[in-house]
Amino acid sequence: MAATATVVALAACGGAQPARQPASGGDPLETPLPSLAWRATSGNVGDVEVPVITGYDLTVVLDSDEPTQIGGRSACNSWGAPLTGWPSEVEVGEITSDAMLCENVSDSEERFREALGVVSAASWTADTLVLTGPGAELVLEPVPPVDLTGVTDVVWRLAEFANDAESPLAPPSFDSDLELHADGTYSMTVGCVVATGEWSEGATQVYVGSSTWKGHDCPTGDSWPLESEQALRLLEADARPVRDGDTLVVTAWGGVTGVFTQSDGSS
Repeated sequence: MAATATVVALAACGGAQPARQPASGGDPLETPLPSLAWRATSGNVGDVEVPVITGYDLTVVLDSDEPTQIGGRSACNSWGAPLTGWPSEVEVGEITSDAMLCENVSDSEERFREALGVVSAASWTADTLVLTGPGAELVLEPVPPVDLTGVTDVVWRLAEFANDAESPLAPPSFDSDLELHADGTYSMTVGCVVATGEWSEGATQVYVGSSTWKGHDCPTGDSWPLESEQALRLLEADARPVRDGDTLVVTAWGGVTGVFTQSDGSS
């Protein structure tokens, strides 16, 4: 099951700039934030490390250069909270979140939220955001905005698939085509199943609303392979599509990855 992520606008990244330190004494701040979306690369709270697990991002998304809201994903669940005092007297208010249980990443989520709860200052360079507080530090990197140029209204055929961050990419045991339509609808075939629904563009990923799944010429009593069920997660869990020439790579929560190539839609 996919969690609902916080969606905000992402500011354009600028060139290399000197470090911007927390303000003091009301001095003007001259260097703007290079990004509003950030992903943790390391952290600690007390003497305990904040685990950073591939495929289960710890993210911070701000609502503006002078933010009053903060949110993101804490490995398993989406989270959000009010924010005051940016950047020198930061206080993260009460955190609200989804309620999924992910035992394999629960420690990462708990430590990350503990660190957020004591953050009191922020500083940054062009490629690093550091959130600090008594006995805690989170180091984050900017998340590039999603670029859908040349992605929509193209039929993409799944060439390789991995159902989690630890599995190698391999040809799938089923046929699968994906098409994101410019009108905000999508269709995805996975074997004998067709999924349709609506999608929207977020700051760093694509968000898919409720989907309708229908069988098409499925053999009687046919059961879906686990792999094909996992493939449908490519559009259900914080999907991030990146086009490189004639190839589209879609990654999603949990490290689910699909590599697609352009197709004419024929079998």
